[in-house]
Amino acid sequence: HLGRTDEAAELLPEVRARAAELGPLNRLRVRWLEGRLFAAQGLPSEALERLSEVQRQLAGFKLPCDAAIVALEMAILHLEAGRTREVRVLAEEVVPVFEVEAIERERLGAVRLFVEAARKEAATVAMAFNALEELRKGRG
Repeated sequence: HLGRTDEAAELLPEVRARAAELGPLNRLRVRWLEGRLFAAQGLPSEALERLSEVQRQLAGFKLPCDAAIVALEMAILHLEAGRTREVRVLAEEVVPVFEVEAIERERLGAVRLFVEAARKEAATVAMAFNALEELRKGRG
């Protein structure tokens, strides 16, 4: 999040080793970090592959907010490539977050706006970024 991709990449082996000791959810979060690093390094195919894997595995942990964040991160990559159909599908992955009590209702406005626009294949990168930031802030 701080734009210090090179530093994060250097620390990744140590983080991966520590996460291995802490259980499956922490290992999955490291995989998520890898996907984010791929995206930041300009490797969208690798990022999407890793983030898709994380999204599938998150379903087993019942973490709708995290799953929505991953879906939005993937949506941004697809929007940057002009693939709005894929974004429409990902938007449906965000919908369960509306039922999460821990998210302030005001924060969900940007998320709802993104989902509705994605359903019409009219979502923009800016809308996805805004929804992503609101979800990150809202989950605390």
